[in-house]
Amino acid sequence: MTYRIARRSLLLGASSIATLTAFGSRPSLARLGGEITVVHNIEPRSLVGALGGGSTVAEHSAKLHDSLFFHNGTDIEPRLGTEVRNTADALEFTVRLQEGVTWHDGQPFTSADVAFTALEIWKPLSGNVAYRRIASVETPDDLTVVFKMSEPVSPEFFMNSISSGFGQVIPKHIYEGTDYHANPANKAPVGTGPFMFKEWKAGQYLIYERNPRYYRDGFPYADRILYRFEKSEANVAAVLESGEADVSVRNAVPLSDIERLKTMEGLSVTSEGNDAVAGFLHMELNTRREATGKSEVRQAIAHALDMRALIDIVYLGYARPVSGPLPNGSVYRKRGLPAYEFDPAKAEAMLDVAGYPRGANGIRLTLDFVCATWYPATRQAGDVVRQQLSDVGIETNLVTPDFGGMVTRVYKDYDYDIALSNSAHFSDPGLTTFDWYWSKAAIPGVPFRNTMGYMNPELDAAIETALSTGDADARRAAIDKFQDLAVQDLPLIPLAETTIFTVYRSDLQNVADNPQWSQTSWDNVGRDI
Repeated sequence: MTYRIARRSLLLGASSIATLTAFGSRPSLARLGGEITVVHNIEPRSLVGALGGGSTVAEHSAKLHDSLFFHNGTDIEPRLGTEVRNTADALEFTVRLQEGVTWHDGQPFTSADVAFTALEIWKPLSGNVAYRRIASVETPDDLTVVFKMSEPVSPEFFMNSISSGFGQVIPKHIYEGTDYHANPANKAPVGTGPFMFKEWKAGQYLIYERNPRYYRDGFPYADRILYRFEKSEANVAAVLESGEADVSVRNAVPLSDIERLKTMEGLSVTSEGNDAVAGFLHMELNTRREATGKSEVRQAIAHALDMRALIDIVYLGYARPVSGPLPNGSVYRKRGLPAYEFDPAKAEAMLDVAGYPRGANGIRLTLDFVCATWYPATRQAGDVVRQQLSDVGIETNLVTPDFGGMVTRVYKDYDYDIALSNSAHFSDPGLTTFDWYWSKAAIPGVPFRNTMGYMNPELDAAIETALSTGDADARRAAIDKFQDLAVQDLPLIPLAETTIFTVYRSDLQNVADNPQWSQTSWDNVGRDI
């Protein structure tokens, strides 16, 4: 197991995961409260993370919706669920639910809500493999949910899934029989979380208020969260400096301002609180194409890229090289994986051997290069990468579509040789990383999953073992094997793991106290009142 069970827990042997029976009580910081004003340059498209939408939606949704459990980085804590049991064959999981929980509109939360969310939302929409293996859900009573699986699911992976943002539950009585993506509740949610939706004035602000019926006694600490939106990163920094806001997350301020903000009285800057959800800048290489279909060419491209220079130029040093498919902070990351050192001479030699010598004009080959533009830094990185490839004789036809154009060209039509974009990677590779490499994960038109057309039966087998085995040691060995093959075959080149900063007023307490802080509920955040 990769986690400890919080508080009065009981491990029940091979046929069970854990029983969690206590939430604990509000700690001695009994006078924390007040209002938290957040300033950000990105406004969410909806407020319901269970329907997808990326990190911004997840950040907001976590304040309004609870998951069955919560992984705080070390322990798994109860939330809507109190106990999980699995059968020895890992084909059945039984979750016991918390009594006395109500939705924000006063309706009771029951097992029917979990069954509805699992079958109608998690299974078809989340992309999570554990959820895709749900064959049926039984609800023998209002507080018991039995998940029946079509294939075994690793209990460790199942537990990590329902303890993350992927385990948030939405109300059956609000969504049943509706167009889920068009439901008005997506922008005015009814959740069970510590905060309740109050008001959204598009382009200006969002307000959440304390849930007075929250089932966790004493939480949340704060009375209100106000999100203020500023399109300009520079304006975000100015609002923080003036004291008009308390916190900004996920690099909402310009990186060039970080050192100055660190010196300002009353402000603190931290890169903590993001280890479990790492942001990668990466290059996808289309294995359907003649040149990038050759592993020697993909490896040569990796040797041609000066990742340190890219980190210094684009991210001003606020990023780390990454030598494998998993984040540096992942508990599953294999140490000592081989790195593709910057070596242009070696890259050129490998391209010669692969059948791409320099021509009379010095050009070896020309590649179609699609670069994402939803982050300014990614667009800037595209220019750096283009120059570095040119230095070894690889010319590029660079195109920079908007998000919709990127989805069509790269993730639907697969019309590219190389693509530069971003991805989020959780500590457990089953939550997102496997989807980039597993041949069965590709779905045309659905972004961020094996757009490269990559298939290696040995790597597929390692992933499938990691997804299904109930033996923790066997699962870790399979994940190690996956990392070895991913680095060897290199269908995707991770270029940098970006440092993610939170800037906040220094009197705000419990900031960044878990490894996915911006995307959690903030139920324990506040200041002395």
